[in-house]
Amino acid sequence: MGKLISARQLNRVRAANTQFMPDTATVLTPTEGPDGYGGQTVSYSEGDSYQCRFRPASDADRRKIRGGQEMTDPLFVATLPHDAVLGESSRLRIGTTDYDIVGWLGSRSFKAGTILALKEVQPETLQENS
Repeated sequence: MGKLISARQLNRVRAANTQFMPDTATVLTPTEGPDGYGGQTVSYSEGDSYQCRFRPASDADRRKIRGGQEMTDPLFVATLPHDAVLGESSRLRIGTTDYDIVGWLGSRSFKAGTILALKEVQPETLQENS
């Protein structure tokens, strides 16, 4: 049977993990409101900021995210502290770029960090009627 770690050991792992998070991520929380044309629009407000580790996704990460499906979009991975508060439709802002959360990685028996798969938010293009 596997050996369990104590709460003290887990806290030490979490503290060590945080030392290797040189970046900062700000959680963006969505709010729906009327768009003035009878529909809804979504705006994002800044919430808590966390230390994070940000990097491009590896091939192994990509297989976990999409179950082996071919993917052409650039993906990234962010590791946040274990207690980061995120909603299902939250976004992250790292530097000046916003990212959608497209997957949660790293489910383990103990949670040393929150590992997320991210995709850069593309600006919306407006189409005019000709």
